[in-house]
Amino acid sequence: MISPFEFKTTQKILVAFALIAAFVCQPGIVSGQGKVADGESAKAKYEAALLEGRELVKACRNVSLRFFDSSRADSRKWEKKWPVATKALADHKVVFEEAAVNWFMECKQPDNELIQVVSLISSQFYDDGDAERSWKLLRKIRQYFPGGDSTMLDLQIAIVAAKTNRFDEALAFLQRPDAREAIEELEPLEKSMLLLAPLMAEKWERESQLREAEAKADDLPRVKFELEAGEVIVELFENEAPQTVANFLSRVESGLYDGSYCHPHIKDIVMQSGLVSREREIPADYLIKNESRREDSRSHFAGSLTMASLKGGKETSSTGFAIMMAANPDLDWNRTEEDDASQPVFGRVVSGMKYVAGLPVTMEIDPETNEQSLIKESVPGYIERATVIRKRNHEYTFEKIQSQ
Repeated sequence: MISPFEFKTTQKILVAFALIAAFVCQPGIVSGQGKVADGESAKAKYEAALLEGRELVKACRNVSLRFFDSSRADSRKWEKKWPVATKALADHKVVFEEAAVNWFMECKQPDNELIQVVSLISSQFYDDGDAERSWKLLRKIRQYFPGGDSTMLDLQIAIVAAKTNRFDEALAFLQRPDAREAIEELEPLEKSMLLLAPLMAEKWERESQLREAEAKADDLPRVKFELEAGEVIVELFENEAPQTVANFLSRVESGLYDGSYCHPHIKDIVMQSGLVSREREIPADYLIKNESRREDSRSHFAGSLTMASLKGGKETSSTGFAIMMAANPDLDWNRTEEDDASQPVFGRVVSGMKYVAGLPVTMEIDPETNEQSLIKESVPGYIERATVIRKRNHEYTFEKIQSQ
């Protein structure tokens, strides 16, 4: 007989259950049959999605109860219905979230029930790696709490702000008299993100100026990564890391990253690729110069692309790269020759960061020992295809350093 554990399918299905089930037993919120025409209002679509969600939750509960209350023969019949019921609920979760968010953003005076729903959705967006959408929702939720104690909401906004490189907002929270007490109970990683805000705000001032100039020029090389969930576009910092960018473009054009596993992926810290492929061996046939020691080198923010330093910081890998999930100034060059840990930032994610963050997490860090360990039974995602979609009109060359 199937165990109760096997009824726990995916995390997203269970979250969908929690999101909608919170309102299943609250009669009178909406009325109707749960279906609307395409031209109906955002409010009507939300109400219909909520009703349909209730029915899907009830269907899942019914299958579960029938399974455990039936004879062995009949339970097999209900076991087969479980994947169908949970898939319908999981598919509806996307519809429900979109309807709720659209109505919330349009509504001039949302009621408490809608605010609670959107708060749950915002938390789920953050957990799924879509910090940008989470931040937008939290900012609007804040508008409806002008008085009273909003410390915990402001704390959450500050965390998401730091995660999305909005360091001035995180810094503003840290300057409040109640900030120190509020962050005391945070997980180490979130606490670290907030406490780094003063330093990163200073670094971000230069970075934002560079990005503004790059946006006006609009000519930096770009690469597209095709993941199972969607496309990721990265822009390459040719001005500050010309050799690293030239090598990376050549590797992309050779097809090396097609099928490359996105592993290790440590949630909210870093995702690496270019080390192991599901289709072919990735050659470590040469190294390249570590350009992190240039005076104009860029800093590590969420979404930054970087290469791991090797051989005492003088060289880097020519294949393995990482996308930072959070700012990490420890990887920036500290302007001393003794710094052997600095890594060259050679680009940034322009769009699709949520797809990177949504890749399967394959490793975790023990908060007490700081040791990394593989997550058992984790299956890494991979880059289906990498394509160069823009280059400047010149030849790209770089120096290969033969590995010993």
